[in-house]
Amino acid sequence: MRTAGILAKYPRITHSPLTNLSSQDLTSFSNQSSSGLKHFSNVLLIVLFISLLSSLYFLILLDYRLFLSIGPGGTPSTPAGYVKITLLHLIARSKANVLIAPPNCPRNSRIRPYFKCPEALPKRNKSRPRTAGLAPQRQITQKGSLQDVYNLATALRGLVANNPATVQEGRSCFEKHSIGLFLTPSLADYDLVDIHNNNNQPLTTSASASLTSSHSMLVQRNPTCGIPPEIAHMHDSEGSLHMTLHPRDAAIIIEKGWGERHPLAGRWLLEGFMMIYAPKGEDELETVMQIVRAAAWWVGGVEVET
Repeated sequence: MRTAGILAKYPRITHSPLTNLSSQDLTSFSNQSSSGLKHFSNVLLIVLFISLLSSLYFLILLDYRLFLSIGPGGTPSTPAGYVKITLLHLIARSKANVLIAPPNCPRNSRIRPYFKCPEALPKRNKSRPRTAGLAPQRQITQKGSLQDVYNLATALRGLVANNPATVQEGRSCFEKHSIGLFLTPSLADYDLVDIHNNNNQPLTTSASASLTSSHSMLVQRNPTCGIPPEIAHMHDSEGSLHMTLHPRDAAIIIEKGWGERHPLAGRWLLEGFMMIYAPKGEDELETVMQIVRAAAWWVGGVEVET
């Protein structure tokens, strides 16, 4: 009975207030709702777009700072230089591909590799260091100490002093900031390979000097950057080197852990263009100077004395 009294006091609603709205009112309400949703969607898109631009800006800023941190090199440390390197990354080799040996020379090539067998080069007893950049490219772990870099520069200058007829020092035409080794102008156009020697043995410095006056005895060299061409250059910030090598020599160097192909090798640079890791200590320096000799043989066809 008590429940019935309560229900009688509050009569049941038999119709919705919306039934009193005209069709014009409903249309207006619908349009306002649609307009509100559209405005909210536009605001959301603008917020997302600004967030995306902000994230992209900070990513580019971090990448640009990394580019600058590598130091000076062949590419100017400017926004224009950064754009150039960013575009070159589109054709650069991946980290895995820099450890794939370059294609071998054609079968009819007269130039033999410098190293007769893989055992001619010892195994490097370290893991591979991390490298970064394209131009410049640098070693960012296992860097050479100041003493290591000094010893390497001294060894390279000693090679020039011991081979004045074939090698000279200059500023790298690749890097434009570091010590470079070049063929002497008298050898700039030829590989000094005795074409009467079926084994294609490299010539010693004294033998090469005696052949410079007889071009009939010479065959074309393997060109690199510069005139006369560059053999190798070092990076005084950490002690690594760049040089161009015979494909089979490059394969042995990669296998033994002494270096890797440049990411632009075969894409923008020569197939055999390599980074050689910074030598630390006398034993590693001795091996790296062997590799420099191999580069001199490939570029100029001469065996230099270290």
